[in-house]
Amino acid sequence: MTTRLYMIAPALDKKFVKSKGKIWFENYLYSEKEISRDEFQTRCTQISKKDSAIANEILKYLF
Repeated sequence: MTTRLYMIAPALDKKFVKSKGKIWFENYLYSEKEISRDEFQTRCTQISKKDSAIANEILKYLF
């Protein structure tokens, strides 16, 4: 059995969220991300356009 570890980042700063705006976050969620080169090989989640319901829920939570 393989165990996967998931890292959750610290909470986003409210001032940062508001300064970037909803459109910026929406574009970020859909953008292609590079794999991190750190020791943990972390990677950011990328949401495909077909899963826009997920992105809408995230944006509704943030804004």
